Amino acid sequence: MPGINDRPEEVERILELADEAGATNVGGVALHLRGEVKGLFMDWLRDRRPDLVPRYEELYRRGAYAPSEERRRLSSLVPRRAQVEDAERPMRGVDPAGPISSRGGGARRPAAASQARLF
Repeated sequence: MPGINDRPEEVERILELADEAGATNVGGVALHLRGEVKGLFMDWLRDRRPDLVPRYEELYRRGAYAPSEERRRLSSLVPRRAQVEDAERPMRGVDPAGPISSRGGGARRPAAASQARLF
């Protein structure tokens, strides 16, 4: 999220935590602020990060999606890579176009405690 967790060292830590939680694929996408979510998020931002309100108002002035140049910037923070780690998880891929998913189809959700560490 722009200004919140988009510094390279923050992204790297998020990737490390996702890997520890068992993610096999991670994508870097811009925040979508559809419907009521936009108002709720902007209220949260005004309360917690008023310094970022003008930036988000500009980014989302046309609707629910960040401009394409911002989406490309955020996507570029998550490098493409695939490594052989072990027989249990032979591929660790980071794909800016894809969601977190597990081998064998269907998304695998980490335990709530592990998931909470991601944020």
